[in-house]
Amino acid sequence: MIFIGLRLCCCSLLIGAVLLSSLPAGSMMSESREHTIEGGNQSPSFVWPISGTTTPDLPQSSAYGPRLQAGRQFAYDYHQGLDLPTPISTTLVAVMTGTVRIAGSHPRYSDGVVQLDHGNDLYSNYLHIQASLVITGQLVGIGEPVALSGSSASGFPHLHFEIRQGGTSRAHAINPLRYLPYTDTVSHTISITDILPTNAVWVQVSAPAYELDINRVTLVVRELATNRVVDQRVLDYEERNRMYNGDPDLLDIPDLDDILIQPHRFTSSSDLYVVDVNFHDLAGVGPVEIEACAVDVHENAVCSRASGTFYQRIYLPTILVSPSSAGEL
Repeated sequence: MIFIGLRLCCCSLLIGAVLLSSLPAGSMMSESREHTIEGGNQSPSFVWPISGTTTPDLPQSSAYGPRLQAGRQFAYDYHQGLDLPTPISTTLVAVMTGTVRIAGSHPRYSDGVVQLDHGNDLYSNYLHIQASLVITGQLVGIGEPVALSGSSASGFPHLHFEIRQGGTSRAHAINPLRYLPYTDTVSHTISITDILPTNAVWVQVSAPAYELDINRVTLVVRELATNRVVDQRVLDYEERNRMYNGDPDLLDIPDLDDILIQPHRFTSSSDLYVVDVNFHDLAGVGPVEIEACAVDVHENAVCSRASGTFYQRIYLPTILVSPSSAGEL
């Protein structure tokens, strides 16, 4: 069993765990707070690539992270950016001042691309473009035109937009909402939908279509009698991309490291982005308490608790059954 990114747990989650310990078993709790994010890591130096303003480009048709890809008959796919529907030939602008690193055709991309270098190992990518309006090495200011939008191989007219941090490869893609400005209302939710005696837990996370900022789902298993932590799991969307992007075939497997991801269908007309997550082959025997948290890119956590019973762990393949509340997958 591999535990991914346990060191990523933040102080806010630890504080939440202390608060949770005072609640009666089986109760549910959530915590949230509202604030406005004015750009990259609370820096007001970014605009959106279509509007050229601090108002988010809406609607959005794909979030960063797990999705069912409409252009592939809703097959499971791991997405490295945001998809922003827009008519072909829409003018796209620089989200921040930068130097053009790639403009037009490039052997690493199937469609036209513009990549801007913003310094400090931070890059923005504009994919599926119809035409580049800049040349390699050119300095462009924030809000200045860089490309005309096009369509993907499926014929869907949109901009696939990425932010890459720490390098230029796909493995360095992060959720663009770490930098693009938006009002973070902490409107994401999490619920524990099933605790299976076969040592597996289903949780469901959701975010409104205008705020696709979920980045991490955590699970803690405690013995109910002693409150001792017997297992912990972390599904970190960005870390999963970093770990497995060297092998895209592996990245597009929904069940890795004893965590199964089942996103619901999401399109530009959807109200919610919903993902079911199954944490399976968990440690623990007898009555247990489960704490699950959904954390956004700015470390706002919403948590839920429930109790159930695990049987002694059997080292055989686990048969996973989707919860009845999973909805359309």
